[in-house]
Amino acid sequence: MMRLTVILMTVAVCSSPVRTQPSATYTVTFEAVWNSTTHPTDFPSNAHFSGLIGATHDSSVHFWERGELSTAGIQNMAEKGSKSPLDAEIDSAIMTGAAESLLSGDGTSSPGSVSLDFSIYATHSLVTLVTMVAPSPDWFVGVAGLQLFQNGSWIDTTIQLYPWDAGTDDGATFASADSPSSPHVPITEITGTPFNGTPPVGTYTFTRTSTTRVPGRSVPSTFALQQNYPNPFNPLTTIEYSVGASSGQPSAVSRIRLVVYNLLGQEVATLVHQAQAPGTYTVQFNAAVLSSGIYFYRLEAGDFVATRRLVLLK
Repeated sequence: MMRLTVILMTVAVCSSPVRTQPSATYTVTFEAVWNSTTHPTDFPSNAHFSGLIGATHDSSVHFWERGELSTAGIQNMAEKGSKSPLDAEIDSAIMTGAAESLLSGDGTSSPGSVSLDFSIYATHSLVTLVTMVAPSPDWFVGVAGLQLFQNGSWIDTTIQLYPWDAGTDDGATFASADSPSSPHVPITEITGTPFNGTPPVGTYTFTRTSTTRVPGRSVPSTFALQQNYPNPFNPLTTIEYSVGASSGQPSAVSRIRLVVYNLLGQEVATLVHQAQAPGTYTVQFNAAVLSSGIYFYRLEAGDFVATRRLVLLK
């Protein structure tokens, strides 16, 4: 089973009183069960699902819905398995405060499975997560606005996944040549061939792994990136950083990216990619899948950029 950690722990504290909104970390596991026995009609030889892409967000935004036309991002995801421009659509929602985090993970062959870790807050307790059924004209599976915070508590849940037609291509089989729909039609669940009378093609299982908070501190006035601890480490280390408050807009959110690179400048992990209010944050980085060596972590927040070195010893 493949596994990718996007955000293991991201917790913020604002000005006094301490930020107390409920938060949690989750693991979502996509279990793909689509195979030639369960879905014999026209089953392709290279059945797989594209990389997971989605967001945590509030009810003021949605990225796809039954009966609505696909955005360009949903179209590209469903037709090509591409995360772009859906990631840009999510980034736009993050900048307005409607979304909090971009979720991005690996794909999987089918049958197969892949897991993704993420953090979530009660103010943005909805999850949207999609992946392309591949190969296909424009078919995908996913959830839209799944509520994980119900009646004051975080829930664990398993969602059965049935295929959707993005309404952007008229192809009727997995290997159909491109046949763009003109005009596009609304997103619909596929109940006919090749999925009529068949079981789900997979499941998403959302499992809460923790709830976390950082003790209260005063709001920092500047951005800062601290040295990770412990360092050297194996395989877990903690990174602390500060999101500074503006004198003119003390509660304004900033777009934050915290990324780990190897010595070749290649990105090996995205730890944070979201809008955050002023405060002190910590992230736990799990380097279990990486080799021993020197790495760099980089914090980007508007014009502020800071980089520090970390050493993984196994």
